[in-house]
Amino acid sequence: MSNKPSAWHRLARELGCRSDEASQRASINRAYYASYHRCLAWEGGLPARGSCDPFSGVHAQLISRLRHPDQACSTVESERSVAISKLLRQQRELRAIADYELDAPISKALVDKQLKAVHQLMTDCEGVTSPSLTPQRVTR
Repeated sequence: MSNKPSAWHRLARELGCRSDEASQRASINRAYYASYHRCLAWEGGLPARGSCDPFSGVHAQLISRLRHPDQACSTVESERSVAISKLLRQQRELRAIADYELDAPISKALVDKQLKAVHQLMTDCEGVTSPSLTPQRVTR
């Protein structure tokens, strides 16, 4: 699984270079899922999961846990977690438009916005906790 987020990100960039609407929509979708799975992995490096509504969907739960980090997290981890949650939420909103609002226009600018946000999120997921997909705490 360690290569999936980066492979999906690469596919999203490739699809984003195409001009047809289906590829543009698929680019936004794959970019979001690259981010979602990278965030799951990043969360696994935290000392504890944050809080969420257990009755919401798994995507909303992840965003909520990142937005409300556990007290066991350091200040840096908590700040990074909140920032990542905001990026993931924005990407999820764009993915919902691309996947479900089929009458909504999908512009190259929208695709580029999603790809830029994914790149930022991937960068933000490096360095504070283990980038490994195996949940392990980094010893400082």
